Amino acid sequence: MRLTSIHPGGTIESVQRKTRFTLDAAPDLRETIPPNSEELRLLREVVDPLGVRKLELLSGAARKAHLRDILAQEARYASS
Repeated sequence: MRLTSIHPGGTIESVQRKTRFTLDAAPDLRETIPPNSEELRLLREVVDPLGVRKLELLSGAARKAHLRDILAQEARYASS
């Protein structure tokens, strides 16, 4: 797999440490372009309106509370 961009502040070494296979860095490796406002809106409102991806960053009580919020939102969507 070839690494073609890296997030601001990231390094090839940090990406490689978190990857369980060898990465080939592209000769023209560049910084990842952040999403624009429309792309962010689509991610938040269309792709993941319930915030499921946020669960990846939470643990313990915060994760449990967010999961309850997601289930409550799903129940509201199902009843409407």
